[in-house]
Amino acid sequence: MKAAILAIDFGTSSLKAIVYDEVGRRLSTAQRATPVSSPRPGWVEIDMSRAWDICVTAASEAIRRADLGSREIVGIGVTANGAGFWPLNEHGDPTRAAIVWNDGRAARQIGTWQREGVLDAVFDISGNVMMPGYSVPLLHWTRDHEPEVLERTRHLVHPKDWLRFRLTGDMATDESDASLGPFDIRSRSWAPEILRLCGLAEWASLLPPIRGATEAIGRVHPELAELIGLSAGCVVVTGLTDVAASILGAGAIRAGTACTVIGTTSINSVIRDSCDVAPAYVGQTFATIGHSWIRSLVNTTGTPNFDWVARLLFGTTDAPALRDLERLAQDAPPASRGLVFHPYLSSAGVIAPFVNPAARGNLFGISQYHDRSDVARAVYEGVARATQDCYLAMGEPLGSVILTGGGSRSEFLCQLLADTLGVPVDVPVDGELGARGAAMVAALGVGMAPDLETLVREWTGAPTRYLPSQRDAHDARRLTLYRDIARRLQGAWASQRGPNEED
Repeated sequence: MKAAILAIDFGTSSLKAIVYDEVGRRLSTAQRATPVSSPRPGWVEIDMSRAWDICVTAASEAIRRADLGSREIVGIGVTANGAGFWPLNEHGDPTRAAIVWNDGRAARQIGTWQREGVLDAVFDISGNVMMPGYSVPLLHWTRDHEPEVLERTRHLVHPKDWLRFRLTGDMATDESDASLGPFDIRSRSWAPEILRLCGLAEWASLLPPIRGATEAIGRVHPELAELIGLSAGCVVVTGLTDVAASILGAGAIRAGTACTVIGTTSINSVIRDSCDVAPAYVGQTFATIGHSWIRSLVNTTGTPNFDWVARLLFGTTDAPALRDLERLAQDAPPASRGLVFHPYLSSAGVIAPFVNPAARGNLFGISQYHDRSDVARAVYEGVARATQDCYLAMGEPLGSVILTGGGSRSEFLCQLLADTLGVPVDVPVDGELGARGAAMVAALGVGMAPDLETLVREWTGAPTRYLPSQRDAHDARRLTLYRDIARRLQGAWASQRGPNEED
């Protein structure tokens, strides 16, 4: 009997359930909006019970829609956004709403740790610069502001692990999700020393066991399998965090491969076969499948830059407005007649290619002669320039870059990135790479392929390639200006108050 895989991709804006057949063809898709709320400016939370409910309904719908024929769904792969604060009591019930990775309430604590040298000490162990939305600073914030929550909390999980726990009852995580916590990136294990550095040593018992990403660690509860439409005994694998899953879904597994994900964040990554965390004290490092590492420099805001300028110019962020925005940007000349935009719109600040939790967006060089098209193009160019800035900081020569995420649906942005980076940009045919990566991990876990390379060869097709055009002779000068403005703004950013800072 032929087999199929159910993949669940729990993103910041939506949850998708997708069924794949044994060679990676998509059979059906169901999607639900993620129940995100913002109880205060700069805060981002999710009702965990509602998240589970939409997971069940989306999974059931995807299975109903799939033309399975003689196939049976033999495995489930789950991926999700990483970090955040997802606390459970001894029974596995939430002790508060989950705090999401892009929450800014702990920004002040991050600033304190940066001044005290704690962030650098943590980086030496983890290869990661902590953001306000990471589990450790949020654990510190909860201890200081909601101690009654911690009194009830016995487990801290990650978003994908919450869904897998509800599916199977298994409490665990994998190395890629653990990487953004108190993690030793070299030994690929928890690092209690990080909790000690942050004054949180007593909470080490909250951390779940770390399992291999492809390990089949549980079966779906029988009554739940019947409800969703699964056969009894369907296996669930540990899975990967969304960054690692998307990179795998794009077919990027060899050392030296570069991959950019432009979604809610803009993540610029290179796969390494050794634990090389250069450049030091910026960005993220993930342990991933195949005993490899992903070195990432992250601009914490990606496609929301386009939403922001669409709302500014058109009053809405719907699909027609975004299409109009792209056409408007194409009407402006290259370099936007001197405008420079820094795409640092996140209330969590920036962690690469420099670290500043107070960093904010900037539109420089406006005059009375600029129009809407110049502003629109400047935003697109700013996102492309931030990507270039990150890859240059990593110092590795690029042969090409795989582009995924929502930004890859913009042909204009794809070509602009190729022109800015000066290398081909390859866009995989399947745009749902997080789900595809989750399905590939599950396929390995249930034995549908003998090894990772065979699976990638069978499941990934030829991408759409964008070749760079002739580069502008003034490009280097514009990059220098882009970097110089950001350097000069460091002090000004630090002196301003953001909506995420506590009194």
